[in-house]
Amino acid sequence: MVGSLGAVYVAAGFALHRPLPFPVAEHARPTGVLRARLADVSALPLRYWTAGVGYAAANWAADLACLLITSTAFGVGLPLVQVGLVYIGIQLVRQVPISPGGIGVIETSLVAGLVLLGTDEATATAATLGYRMLSCWLVIPIGLGTWLALSRTSRRVTKATDQPGR
Repeated sequence: MVGSLGAVYVAAGFALHRPLPFPVAEHARPTGVLRARLADVSALPLRYWTAGVGYAAANWAADLACLLITSTAFGVGLPLVQVGLVYIGIQLVRQVPISPGGIGVIETSLVAGLVLLGTDEATATAATLGYRMLSCWLVIPIGLGTWLALSRTSRRVTKATDQPGR
């Protein structure tokens, strides 16, 4: 089931992929592109940096809370600090993009971490699948619905502004 969902996810990614615009001639070399991006980033006001870091921290806190609640619901019984350390380890593993959305990598790492800390395999697997269902798989349909609604609104706005006399 996870493999089938992963294949659908990858196929949808290829179907919806839009290539990035070709770089301008003066930025065609990789160092020129890198300098242009660094200039763009350094031009951002501090309030955007603060908001970005704040939203990222809130996202990680909510994700950790989801893991803690799910592991408690399945009877993992580990202290907050140990579950937090497993979560930080998973965040490090997640940074290496081996598969889309970390499919397989995150699940394996979380089960291994929970078992290493003394949870039995069945409980660790159930807690992991519950956590991934809540933190990853249930978010995808919500994001798809939001994307469809926004793209429909964008088409209506574009169509209304393209008509003469408005």
